[in-house]
Amino acid sequence: MEEFLWAEKYRPKTVQDTILSVRYKEQFQAMVDAKQIPNLILSGSHGIGKTTIAKAMASEIGATAMFINASLDGGKDTLRSDLRDFSTSMTFDGSRKVIILDEADAMTHHMQPALRTFMEQYSRNVSFILTCNHPYNIIPEIHSRCSHIELKLSNTDKKDIAKQMFVALTNILHKEGIEYDKNVLAKIVKKKFPDMRNMIMELQRYSIKGAIDSGIFTQFEDVSMKRLIEAMKKKSLDEIRNWINTNNQDEHQIYAYIYDHVKELMADPDSEANLILTLADYQDKATRAVNSEINLAACLIEISANVKWKD
Repeated sequence: MEEFLWAEKYRPKTVQDTILSVRYKEQFQAMVDAKQIPNLILSGSHGIGKTTIAKAMASEIGATAMFINASLDGGKDTLRSDLRDFSTSMTFDGSRKVIILDEADAMTHHMQPALRTFMEQYSRNVSFILTCNHPYNIIPEIHSRCSHIELKLSNTDKKDIAKQMFVALTNILHKEGIEYDKNVLAKIVKKKFPDMRNMIMELQRYSIKGAIDSGIFTQFEDVSMKRLIEAMKKKSLDEIRNWINTNNQDEHQIYAYIYDHVKELMADPDSEANLILTLADYQDKATRAVNSEINLAACLIEISANVKWKD
């Protein structure tokens, strides 16, 4: 069956096809060439390529791989059943197995100590690759059993990576028979950078009209922010956090958007004043925040709870 989601359909299958800085490709390619993948923690921002490189390495060495979304299946029962059964079964050629624990920073506090023991017990035939956004949420005992690689972009990397993303997106649109405006596509890359997955998802969503043009880009920006505003009006913590997780927008651009639309969003002058004071407070905190995502979430939640919105 053909894959419907473009993000999966066009996911790179080899290390060299991934969109990463040269220094990371060389590091991962060396592991593949040696056919030895150690236990790894791969951290970095949303959509930067953690899961893609993990799957590509496992595929390229021909390893039998198991993929688990730890945020959904991160309990002890997963260890007792799925992981244990997978690790104890034999492969036809006796090759090493790879377990990819995606979003490992969402594992329960009960699972993490159990996973530590599990990694030791099956170290002879299983490699573990943990992907995460926030590595400090993973206990030190697991860190000590893994090599930690943080995928991040230097200023010199960004221009080259953006070019790679632009080329990859044009290839997808060509294969799908979608017409596009190069200037609009370049703006989308700039807006969503470095979240390649989100770029692909948004392009697929708006490609239903058969073209990616300037009208689509206007909708692209407005629809995303309107979803956030609706979540804030409903005071929905889950929806606000989900929006942050799936929209890799610069937090200061979000603050600016809300500030620019304060008159049309707020029901009274007191709410306008409270919103502006809250934005100023959290912009200041952002310069010192260890985790900018938590700081942004706290700002949006405080605003949603303490202002009166227009209907």
